[in-house]
Amino acid sequence: MAAGALGALGGARPTGIGWLDAVLLAIGGAAMAAGALRARTIPVYVAAAAAAILQPATAPLLLGCVALAAAFARRWQRSSALAGAMAGALSWACAVGVPGEPGARPLWVPMAAFAWVWWSTWQHGSRRFKQRAGRVAVALGAVAVVGATLGALAALEARSEAQRGSDLLRAGLDAARTGDTDAAVADLRAARRALSRAEGSLGALWARPAWLVPGVSQNLRTLHDLTVEVDRLAGVAVTAAETANVDALRATAGQIDLAAVAAVDAPLVELRAALDRAAAAVADLDGTWLLPPVQHGLDEVRDEVADVIPSTDLAIEGVRVAPALLGADGPATYLVLFTTPVEARATSGFPGNFAEVTFDGGHFDMTRFGRISELVDALPDGGGTLSGPADYLARYGRFKPHWEWRNLTMSPDFPSVASVAAELYPQSGGRPVDGVMTVDPTALAALLRFTGPIAVPGVAKPLTYKNAAQFLLIDQYVDLPDNPERIDTLEVLAETTFDRLQAATLPGPHSLAQVLGPVVAEGHLQVQAFADGAAGFLDELGLSGRYPAVAGDFVGVTTSNAAGSKIDLFLRRALGYDVRWDPSTGSLAATATITLTNSAPASGLPSYVIGNALGGRLGESKLPEGWNNTFVTLYTPWDVDAATLDGEPLPLERIDELGRHALSTFVPIGPGESRTLQVTLTGFLDDARYVLDLAPQPQVEPETATVRVRVAGGGSLRATGPVRSSGGEVTGSFPLTRDVRITADRR
Repeated sequence: MAAGALGALGGARPTGIGWLDAVLLAIGGAAMAAGALRARTIPVYVAAAAAAILQPATAPLLLGCVALAAAFARRWQRSSALAGAMAGALSWACAVGVPGEPGARPLWVPMAAFAWVWWSTWQHGSRRFKQRAGRVAVALGAVAVVGATLGALAALEARSEAQRGSDLLRAGLDAARTGDTDAAVADLRAARRALSRAEGSLGALWARPAWLVPGVSQNLRTLHDLTVEVDRLAGVAVTAAETANVDALRATAGQIDLAAVAAVDAPLVELRAALDRAAAAVADLDGTWLLPPVQHGLDEVRDEVADVIPSTDLAIEGVRVAPALLGADGPATYLVLFTTPVEARATSGFPGNFAEVTFDGGHFDMTRFGRISELVDALPDGGGTLSGPADYLARYGRFKPHWEWRNLTMSPDFPSVASVAAELYPQSGGRPVDGVMTVDPTALAALLRFTGPIAVPGVAKPLTYKNAAQFLLIDQYVDLPDNPERIDTLEVLAETTFDRLQAATLPGPHSLAQVLGPVVAEGHLQVQAFADGAAGFLDELGLSGRYPAVAGDFVGVTTSNAAGSKIDLFLRRALGYDVRWDPSTGSLAATATITLTNSAPASGLPSYVIGNALGGRLGESKLPEGWNNTFVTLYTPWDVDAATLDGEPLPLERIDELGRHALSTFVPIGPGESRTLQVTLTGFLDDARYVLDLAPQPQVEPETATVRVRVAGGGSLRATGPVRSSGGEVTGSFPLTRDVRITADRR
């Protein structure tokens, strides 16, 4: 009786039904106490040892140790019935745990040992005992077989409907993301019907006996509860899809319906609450005693709910932040800088034109357009005044961004550039702005998908989203060599594009994201707004252009044009990064190799394309035509051991910026030449996993990155990112067009 009471307190859940589990565990404890009286000593030893070794919790482990001691006492005092009963009872209590503690893992090992104990008990029992024990075993086996059969039939009957419901749910959610509300509602309703049928099969009255069978019960009830939770989510998703008018979340004739944006908030909040309930319910499902397919389904639902929650939070945040950004509380004006990487700057490129775009109550209009030289000329004598950011001014103040707008974008961190531009713009005669954007040729070409072809003076064929980037980056310098005519053409294209956007009916959020998502990810379109909560929201969208934070190892390279021409049209860049890391000590040694190739001709193109308006270095004479003079910066968290340019020692300027070291120098490159800057670095990375972030710079031709990571200590590595692992080494070569993270840890 004492053994049964102790067993009833066990934490194991063979069926998941509280009262039934207590009864089953009590019977098991009593049976083990009684069985250990007749069994041989060795099976009792094994049962106690297996339970103790596989028990992770402290309190039941102590019971297992006492069980081992009792088994030894039984061995040396063969007539001690109390020691045998204690050994069996405490072994069972150790295996099934105590309230709030888990059972032994895996539980089947001590259970197999307990079966050996019972087999030994049966072998050494009387004929009458064997007969009675045999009848009980047959009866229990029959109940288990019938229950398992009913459970299997219920699972088989529900399987196809559950799978169909899951597929329809995914299809409905996909349709909702694309803005096809009718298809979303139809698929989600069909999913609910299929899931309801599956739920009915799993919970049918004829299947309920299976819920009483240990092992079978856990699997059947988990499938049933998963189906119920997914069905509830589908129901909330139907309501959200019917209530939220996604079709209204688009710009028509320069107007965005802010009321429609606000109306999406309540359905999203309801969906978020449903996700919380589902996450809590699924987390409470016991993962023990589950067959692999059921465990996989449980893990899949947990992962899917966890994956949806962040995107739902982002959608809610966007619905609440967007009205202020779109002028719900009064006009919101944004300064747009039209940039080009053919005259490189770390952020997007050289700004040649600018515009003002104003949102007022959801209506947007381009209220001003001009050349960047107008802003330079409008500054007071001696230039404007700038108050920050501090590291921006410390690093770039010598390039005089306070009076030379063309140097404003030298920082790779767009929020820093945006704050400087916003402070300087009113000093150049502009109005105070609520945000700043950059649009480069690739982004402008993408916008032509929504406007259609645009005919511009001097260009034989209309410009489309297919040929506009090529024209803006390259062809204009060949087809329109006359500078005034070329500038007029660019102005017509930019102004016409924004005028067309104002008159067009733009697609919904999903279609916009499909077109502009890659453009944003590669840094061709950047937005920074100053309204409350806007910065974090834009960071999460990837629109802010914020330079990645240092999370472990980091490498980023930028080049800024110091020639005063469009010669970066011909600049090609390659980055090699070879790192050795010892996780036992944290010591790290790396070599960054930057290869710069200038494919520009020495003559044959206008001077503003391949000439040098500036000196080789500040104060030096001008370089010949065809020479590229570039200001190169390597961003790293590590200290410099040595630096060479084409094998010759080279001192590098070091200024800390954005929480890391900025190592810089000017590199002149003759036409057709390549130059190699190599920097060796040392540092200390105290982490269990190696993490490397690489940051790109938008260029005419993407930078090529080649990475090699060697981890000391032997063994094989598991890696993520555009790399492959072999033994203790990770390698990869890829175009660096967007932020890349590479991780490596031991298998």
